Amino acid sequence: MLKFLFQANFKDGSFVKQTQDDASTLVPGGSAFTDVKERIAKGDELVSFGLFSDEVTDTYAVDLHDSHFEVNGTPFFASEAAKLPLGTKFRLIYYRDVQRIVRPSDMKVTAVNIVFHIGWQTTTADGKNIQHTIAVK
Repeated sequence: MLKFLFQANFKDGSFVKQTQDDASTLVPGGSAFTDVKERIAKGDELVSFGLFSDEVTDTYAVDLHDSHFEVNGTPFFASEAAKLPLGTKFRLIYYRDVQRIVRPSDMKVTAVNIVFHIGWQTTTADGKNIQHTIAVK
């Protein structure tokens, strides 16, 4: 069971909300994130992406219009983002680090630790790639 699920919000007001099933509604056998990638690939503009939980009240988000992050609704910027020109296009970064603790005697998984990463990346006019993420455990 995932501690945090995501919601991807699009410019047209629609969204993709992950459930514990983590199943695609567009691609058989795909995950909920497959739906996000499919929407972006067809030209839908992703405006924000957030993590929420039924276990804890904390929420985490990244805004892809101006690159700010939010923790429990409080916005903040990565310092480098303040130097970027207005109109900069930001792309989503989202991934999970999964660590499984295995008991060597019988190879049984005894614990699973997951760290969620959300953020943005952009390429400047001079070709420099800039990325910023936050990690949530």
